[in-house]
Amino acid sequence: MDTFCIAAGAPNAEAAHAWINWILIPENSIQDLEYHGYHTGMKDMEKLITELAPDLVKGEIIFFSAEEVKTMHTQVLNTSIDRLVDILNKAKSKAGA
Repeated sequence: MDTFCIAAGAPNAEAAHAWINWILIPENSIQDLEYHGYHTGMKDMEKLITELAPDLVKGEIIFFSAEEVKTMHTQVLNTSIDRLVDILNKAKSKAGA
């Protein structure tokens, strides 16, 4: 799933809002899914595809089964995430990434 945000003080915030509004039009969102292979997170996306693009192949990687969703959990973001990012950055640096 993709996420979109507009940084505070962005020079073209109005254009960014217009683009987000455009990508959230179901037909555009479906076209984007077909191109990138992941969806925008719109509510009822599977239903929209069934209605608007019934021939679109929906891969297992795009939509998870109920059993897979049961294994997922959310993560609380706190100050420990900064430590994790530092550790990962150091590991990448050592690996030459």
